Amino acid sequence: MLPRKKPVLLASAGCAFATSYCATVLGHTPSAISLSEGFQAITSPPTVGTFTGSFYTQPTSFRLGTVRQYNVDVEQQLPGKIVLTAGYAGSRGNHILVAGNDLNTGSPTACIGSPSYTIGCLPGGHPYVPPYTTFDTISLFGDVGKTSYDSLLIRAETTTAKHGLYALIAYSYSHTYDNGLSDGLGSLLSAPYFPLPNWQKLDWALSQINLYNSFTASMIYDLPFGRSRRFGSNWRTLTNALLGGYQVTVTQRVLSGFADPLIDSKQPVRILLSKRWQWQQLESPRSGPRMQRLCGES
Repeated sequence: MLPRKKPVLLASAGCAFATSYCATVLGHTPSAISLSEGFQAITSPPTVGTFTGSFYTQPTSFRLGTVRQYNVDVEQQLPGKIVLTAGYAGSRGNHILVAGNDLNTGSPTACIGSPSYTIGCLPGGHPYVPPYTTFDTISLFGDVGKTSYDSLLIRAETTTAKHGLYALIAYSYSHTYDNGLSDGLGSLLSAPYFPLPNWQKLDWALSQINLYNSFTASMIYDLPFGRSRRFGSNWRTLTNALLGGYQVTVTQRVLSGFADPLIDSKQPVRILLSKRWQWQQLESPRSGPRMQRLCGES
């Protein structure tokens, strides 16, 4: 149904709380497990210095994630039964669950105490050394994720009951930022600077799912067969149920943004993907290091 001819302003806001969710594989499957016996008993705490596995930690101050969403639309009916809509939609996320970031990560080897290189270094270019007595991975399950999304939409649509036609054309421009969220499914992380100094800004870049441009064209056509239509207006109930009331829908969508961040454990595929993202780095320098990390390069 088309809105009134006067301009219509629509706006909304909301806030969602995300519960903790983690599907990350926590290591190898323990042995001697059955429904009757359960997990093997640990008789004494393992020694940190001789433990050969990975550590997992979750802060006691962990907070549930929040996502705030906003949108506002303005609609105006134009001549020819065309409805024009212009709108903005955005969201902000904080304390998003991130699974697998390694706390036991040191500065790059270029941090040698010289002001000529300071990315991921302490003040003055000095190296950051993690304060742990083990070389094992210490994976964080923390609320350090942060997201930002903004988009602008222009949409035109029209309908005609006489010819049974509905058409829509829409274009949106958007950008999505985050600080290198992991997917919680064991994929390589895209936050190479965590937890180095100033990592919050260093890892803040375009998201893997960023889409700059989105163009959509759609049409719905009511075929002229069946009751209340051009052909078959006097059809019996069974005939109308079998042959009447059909629609044809055509939708075309064109997107531009990052290619899908495919992950494969086979080295030849990872090499091919890394070359692909090296080219992407030339196009978008801010996202280059994270894309290389996704493809198995440090």
